[in-house]
Amino acid sequence: GEVDPQEFAEAMFRMKNTEAKTATKFVKHLVTRLDHEARDMRADLALTLAGLTERTEKALQMLEPHNQIVDEALTDTSTFKRTLSLEQRFQEQIPAIQRTIEL
Repeated sequence: GEVDPQEFAEAMFRMKNTEAKTATKFVKHLVTRLDHEARDMRADLALTLAGLTERTEKALQMLEPHNQIVDEALTDTSTFKRTLSLEQRFQEQIPAIQRTIEL
């Protein structure tokens, strides 16, 4: 036969709240389900963290050559002075270049 959903819900509510053994089983079921969900979430989080760690390590490896270049440039003052000197010479030549372009 058919069971009215409202009637079923009321019967389950009465069973859960009036019979200690049934209430205990409901609580156990809920706690077990929450435990499984928490484990699944932990596993998903661990996978996500592993993926992020891997991508971060790859990004750092890709940046390493650039970091070395920057470190060398910062520690080599003569390179800095030469670069500055070239920049100054370029700035001095800009008016002549502009005059050439205007012709």
